[in-house]
Amino acid sequence: MNTKSYEKLEDYKYIISKTYKKGMNVPVIIIASEKLITAMEDEVVDQITNVACLPGLVGQAIMLPDGHVGYGCPIGGVFASRVHGGIISPGAVGFDINCGMRLLTTHLTKEEVMPRIEKIVELLFANIPSGVGGAGFLRLHKKEFNSLISEGALWAVNQGFGRKEDLSSIEENGRMSFVDSEVVSKHAVERGILQIGTLGSGNHYLEVQTVDTIFDSATARKHGIEKADQVVVMFHCGSRGFGHQVATDYLNTFEKKMPKYGMHVPDPQLACAPFESYDGRKDYASNTVGGYYAARLPILEYLNGIQRQASVLAIRLETQSYWASLGVWVVRESVRKALKNKKITFSDMKEITESARKISMIKYGFDNKTILDRSKLLEQLKTQTNLNKWL
Repeated sequence: MNTKSYEKLEDYKYIISKTYKKGMNVPVIIIASEKLITAMEDEVVDQITNVACLPGLVGQAIMLPDGHVGYGCPIGGVFASRVHGGIISPGAVGFDINCGMRLLTTHLTKEEVMPRIEKIVELLFANIPSGVGGAGFLRLHKKEFNSLISEGALWAVNQGFGRKEDLSSIEENGRMSFVDSEVVSKHAVERGILQIGTLGSGNHYLEVQTVDTIFDSATARKHGIEKADQVVVMFHCGSRGFGHQVATDYLNTFEKKMPKYGMHVPDPQLACAPFESYDGRKDYASNTVGGYYAARLPILEYLNGIQRQASVLAIRLETQSYWASLGVWVVRESVRKALKNKKITFSDMKEITESARKISMIKYGFDNKTILDRSKLLEQLKTQTNLNKWL
């Protein structure tokens, strides 16, 4: 990396200012030693400063010590986007939508394993499919594959490929509860359905490693690491055809949609859409669909009960007292409860939002005016075309 592109703030912390490239909305912070930074490719700077040009970012774009060239966003690049006025950029995940790393611990020691290491490696290579286009040993129907997408690691445990206690060691317990397999294309399913349990190619690997030094014994024990020379297995599996196709599908969609939203990005691989747009919400269904459908069910039940159709705006406010997420059940039942309350009739949308603001202020001491004012979805509802225009 060119040393003229960044300035030192403090040990292991450097900055690339917004003036480095035209269009940068936020600066770039690099967290690394100077030795690691100078070893990074020059294209890493180009990619992370392109990321800093995206609209709606919060604070700064960050480059971590493992920075290397990716797709659009460099691997090791981190950024946060606002909910209101922010964007969704599937390419910024780096086409690693299905990528993953895991560390498996054992009770074996280096002394026990080294005499057998060649045989162990041969057996691992023979039993774990790897390489471009490699196929796994599982053969699933589409319905089963959709269950795998929705259930994640829980599916693997239920099929006997893991232990229940493993789930507590995985982020989100190995399963994001709001995943929607219906937004995945047929082609992505076709590319992924035969590659379950495969490693991939390129920089993907499986290594038999040993613990060298333990710096924090308490934390290490929580992860099953108890002593030096303990043998562990680390693997980095690829996105495979499934993850690559999911990213490709939405990049192509977003690249075509950007002019509609007046957006421009310096690299097509960073194609994006506003978070609050229809396109952004569709791509982000994997992060919202659980709450959406949890609220939708009791609303549809209610409308069916009174034999009516309606446009519905549901506003859910979570305060700091809601410290433990209890899942979609809470959303569903709280909406059911709300629908049993005394109804209030409003003359227009303005009255509705003002009432929502007053309730929020009186009950929770929170003014949600900023959220309501900045909501693009609400603005679209206000100006939604109705039948009167055509009569």
